[in-house]
Amino acid sequence: RSLSLMRIGIALVCIADLIIRTNDLTAHYTNNGVLHTDVLYQNNGRPGMWSIHGLSGNYSFIVALFSIHFILAFLFLIGYKTRIITIFLWVMTMSLQNRNVYITQAGDELLRLVLLWGIFLPWGNYFSVDSRNQEKKKRNIKQKSRVMKEQQDTTKLEFLMTVNDNIIVQRFFNIRDFNPKAKNSINLYEYLKEFKEQLCRSEEHTS
Repeated sequence: RSLSLMRIGIALVCIADLIIRTNDLTAHYTNNGVLHTDVLYQNNGRPGMWSIHGLSGNYSFIVALFSIHFILAFLFLIGYKTRIITIFLWVMTMSLQNRNVYITQAGDELLRLVLLWGIFLPWGNYFSVDSRNQEKKKRNIKQKSRVMKEQQDTTKLEFLMTVNDNIIVQRFFNIRDFNPKAKNSINLYEYLKEFKEQLCRSEEHTS
């Protein structure tokens, strides 16, 4: 549960961080701000740095990425497809921070590292949509098992073929271990034989 509470806390931090960054969205993340995309990778001091946000300095493009980021943070908060969402959220956080490294701080790096390690953590097991779906699956499995058990407990009919009161074909379908009322073949044969005799006697009386 502690990991799940940690997930909720990290999600709230991500949402709060995005809200704060939207106040200076134009100044920090578009070509109308302090860092044009043409000079983004020239003096960043990070070899191999990448950023989806740096693909374009268009305002609408950045707003779309921020919207996607907000949606991912919300899905992460409620614990929907937690592991996959954690991966995408980490990617978007990396991209956002790398778009303008001059405004980053130690807290940004800590957030990025926590999301990276969170990919391998089971922090969607509680207080999440995933945990509720898992409980539904377990209930369905138990219900199916109970139905199968009830079907096994049902007494099934035996098939007999006799010639001159001798059993020549016998198929035994009862599951006696599950149903104590199940009858074996000989008992059923005796019952049918007695029933036949009663029919014969009744026919004799009527004639």
